[in-house]
Amino acid sequence: MKRTILSLLLVVAYGLVSYAQSLVPMHNSKGQFGYGEKGNKKFTIKPQWDEARPFNEYGIAIVRKGMKWGFIDRRGKAVGKSMGYSLITDHEGTDYWLVALGGKFTDKPIKHNAAFPPLAQGFRGSKNYNIKGAKWGLMAKDGRYIVEPKYNAISSGRDGMTVVRKGQFYGYVNNLGKEVVPVKQWLLSPFNNLGYAYTMPKAGKMEIVDKTGRVIISAKEKVGLFTTFKNSGIGTPEFLNADSLLSNKALWNDSIHIMPVVAMYFAGVANKYYGFTWNNTSIPYIHATKGKGKKARVVVYDLQGNQLIPDDANVTSVYAPSENVCFAQKDGKWGFYDLNTHQFTVLDQNRTYYPFHEGLSLSFNDKEDNNYYFVDRQGNKVSDTWDDMGSFNGEGYYSMEKNGKWGLIDSKGCELLPFVYEMIYKPIDGYMEVDQEKGKQGICDVKGNVIVPAKYNYVWNIGKGFFLVEDSTATYDRWGILNSKNEAVIPVKCDTLTAHIDNAGKLHVFKKDKGASCYTKVKISTSGNLSYEPTPYTWIGDLKNRSVEVGQFFTDKSDRFGYMIGDEEVFPAVTSKEAETAALMDYLKENGFRKLNATEARVIAKRAYSLLFKFTEKDIKNTLDNDLWDF
Repeated sequence: MKRTILSLLLVVAYGLVSYAQSLVPMHNSKGQFGYGEKGNKKFTIKPQWDEARPFNEYGIAIVRKGMKWGFIDRRGKAVGKSMGYSLITDHEGTDYWLVALGGKFTDKPIKHNAAFPPLAQGFRGSKNYNIKGAKWGLMAKDGRYIVEPKYNAISSGRDGMTVVRKGQFYGYVNNLGKEVVPVKQWLLSPFNNLGYAYTMPKAGKMEIVDKTGRVIISAKEKVGLFTTFKNSGIGTPEFLNADSLLSNKALWNDSIHIMPVVAMYFAGVANKYYGFTWNNTSIPYIHATKGKGKKARVVVYDLQGNQLIPDDANVTSVYAPSENVCFAQKDGKWGFYDLNTHQFTVLDQNRTYYPFHEGLSLSFNDKEDNNYYFVDRQGNKVSDTWDDMGSFNGEGYYSMEKNGKWGLIDSKGCELLPFVYEMIYKPIDGYMEVDQEKGKQGICDVKGNVIVPAKYNYVWNIGKGFFLVEDSTATYDRWGILNSKNEAVIPVKCDTLTAHIDNAGKLHVFKKDKGASCYTKVKISTSGNLSYEPTPYTWIGDLKNRSVEVGQFFTDKSDRFGYMIGDEEVFPAVTSKEAETAALMDYLKENGFRKLNATEARVIAKRAYSLLFKFTEKDIKNTLDNDLWDF
């Protein structure tokens, strides 16, 4: 008997799901929408809305009447606030809906009663929409509130965290809707790659918190400024300056700096500004400044909040620690500070010292920017001397100049590449372009092996051990692709050739024969055989001042820009404006290069390009293509 009842319940449940999936939006002769079974003109849910969207897998659909939106279930019953939303849209960075309860679209700029100037307008979170008086929240696709609509502003999601504002204060909620950082902060930052954020619970009081809301460094420490250390060079603290507009833009709408630099004015504190920066870094230490003027000192913390260089060490300047030692200034002298013993070794005051690697530090004369050599922990010279250093340093190797020629050395000063090159370029996937005499180029690896002899007019390291080469003479100009064995993947016989590596490390090649209007895709089989496939692309390459790590831009026959990675168009050719295309690329970087359809690409391009996007009733009607919802 029990088995029969259970089977009956399962049949009923399955029937309800199938029933919801069979319901589709339909409209009557007056243009009002309801729902009916697919293939049947009879309405199951009577027409009463100006717009109706399909039910999702949870049996929830979005409907609109006038300028108000709502949710319904498969019975046509309201979910949440009945037709009380001025906006329902996908929330960037999560799988939820961003909802605006109440409020009204306006063409006028909205004044925000916040602790610092209004956040820059862009395509980030609620700031994307010019809605006055709304309360913002997040709703799951099954109709549950994840974040109750009670906030004045909500940012896009990033790494499982979303910024919310209530009144003049800010906080963080996670993807479960929990308020992990209380909405009591005058200011806060995005979380960096190490999982820590910078907050200001009181004017001028700084703290560091993790994603659980745990305070790592308390305001009781009385730190005036927190910074991270740069990964590159000598590990300089990330001191930057920017005005409040750029700072706020960085917090809500910048794909490059994960942490803003903010200049803030607090009421009642005349002419006093507070600034900070908090960038991505692989260096697991926190740089802090305490005190002012002659009493200012530096404290270095680990990521558990322990002081590695304490308050009473009287250190006034410090660079990134490495192998438990850092180059620092103490009592007016520069030297090595040992984080374990707290011993300070005074060094040559005319020299600067790079981070340690395998027990040695590369040093140079910073007065004349020359005279490079390695030293040990006591500052003793232990290597040969070089005249200059290149613009890149790898893990365990350096490009150096001596007597006008460039070579490569390891972290002990041993020669990897002889000093015979005019220039050595930054390695990609372990390979680097080199210039020799008479303008000829080749490829070497970071172990000092010559991969492609320097005999070509042009060599470009595509990545993953593939190299685009040009062989030019007075009578011809030919292109091809070589691999890391110096074998021709594409024979050096093509008129025009371009290529890129996709996210999986696969090579994609396109050629254009002389006189052809479009590129042809070159397919390479596992046995090395070539086949060809026509494309509609008239141009393939990089935008001016817009480099990309994967993929390439293209134009169609109407000179509209698009972007592809491998065989997939990440966004189709929708705009002829290079600036809008660049703005789309910023959006893609911020959102994991998710694929966009033509409608999304057009809308986002215009939003991203416009400093102030005014979203009106007319925009609502024009945002979606007529065929997007095919009823």
